[in-house]
Amino acid sequence: MTQKEITLIKLAQGGDTEAFSELVAEYDSRVMNLAGSLLGSIEDARDVYQEIFIKGYNSLKKYRFKSEFYTWLYRITVNTCLTFRKSRGRRSERFPMRLEDNPELTVNFPDADAPGADETLLEGELSEMLRKAVKQLPPKQRAVVVLRHYHHKKIREIAEIMSLNEGTVKGYLFRAVRTMKEKLEPYLQGEY
Repeated sequence: MTQKEITLIKLAQGGDTEAFSELVAEYDSRVMNLAGSLLGSIEDARDVYQEIFIKGYNSLKKYRFKSEFYTWLYRITVNTCLTFRKSRGRRSERFPMRLEDNPELTVNFPDADAPGADETLLEGELSEMLRKAVKQLPPKQRAVVVLRHYHHKKIREIAEIMSLNEGTVKGYLFRAVRTMKEKLEPYLQGEY
């Protein structure tokens, strides 16, 4: 944590809304990305985005600098998203967000005659199958997979973010990987 971040947090804890706005600006894209990954929809991520930062603002006085600020904020994000999913039920969802809302996720299909075109298309298909497999995971397993493989968090960080012990995180990750392998097996065997 940088000295600037510590200063902003302390000012925000004292009620300085401009300092909190700077913290929001620092983390807003990461929070939106995580929420979108967990919820599978940019619309749902937008719905919870404001709630996440309101909860953060209201809880900021309880923050004691025992963990990194982003870990604390990610915990609020994960918990808010899990609660949102429970309240909405398992209505139709998309994972990840809609491509038209995220131009960075669009795939540029190569010229069919270009070297490596088949491999690029195959990678795109496999990536889509993987997204579908992640979408079907139970919420906590999905959260662990998203944090580990899409946000590159360590097991220890995930445990802290989700308020779990490391063994539980490893268990969720193990079961998620096993489930995804089972779902992807026909594809990997060429039986699709």
